[in-house]
Amino acid sequence: MARHGRIYKDNLEKAKPYGIFLETLRFIEDFNSKAANQSYKVGLNQFSDLTTEECVPRYTGFRATSRSSKSSAATTFKYSMTQVPDSLNWVEKGVVGSIKDQGECAYEYIAQNHGMTYESNYPYIGVQGTCNERAASIAVARLKGYENIPVSEDLLLQAVARQPQYSGGVFNGPCGENINHAVAIAGYGKTPDGVDYWLLKNSWGETWGEKGYMRILRNSGVQGGLCGLVTQATLPVAY
Repeated sequence: MARHGRIYKDNLEKAKPYGIFLETLRFIEDFNSKAANQSYKVGLNQFSDLTTEECVPRYTGFRATSRSSKSSAATTFKYSMTQVPDSLNWVEKGVVGSIKDQGECAYEYIAQNHGMTYESNYPYIGVQGTCNERAASIAVARLKGYENIPVSEDLLLQAVARQPQYSGGVFNGPCGENINHAVAIAGYGKTPDGVDYWLLKNSWGETWGEKGYMRILRNSGVQGGLCGLVTQATLPVAY
């Protein structure tokens, strides 16, 4: 409890989340006992004593935008590449920021600010406060907006190659396509036993997943990508 900042005034207040925690623990033990048939494992984390109804509004918030028929139906992509590497990890290349446990964020702010500054210039502290507009305005990565990527895993792979209860392994479902959370794709690759994956950077802190990252099945054969990953993909556009 202390690890995740849980404080209860008495045992009565503690009873409900503790009951949810025990149910989650039973699910984890049952799921992992069948791990030989799974490509990933699940484990305890900061969400283990929360119901879905409590967790979703608190830790998600992405609102999928309706795309025009022109962008959704597009089959070409102006940033297309004829060749991409078999695997790519922008984290290892040192161009991905550290994992944060953060709230909501949006491209719109970055566009309005004409880009982002170095973290060393304006360190992230993770508390509610007043924006230091002077520090934030020193934009070193100058971005004017973003561009939708057509619904295609091949084109998404080309875009990634251009720029920079799960606890580990390659997640392969089950999940739906109701997108309510945004992540950054930091790379892609293949496991030693030949499973293609996307490397996702999450914003729930380093205690979640693989030190804040997640691998999810690539080339799943599911239209729109597993969990609808491809349906709302965007690419930052620089000045």
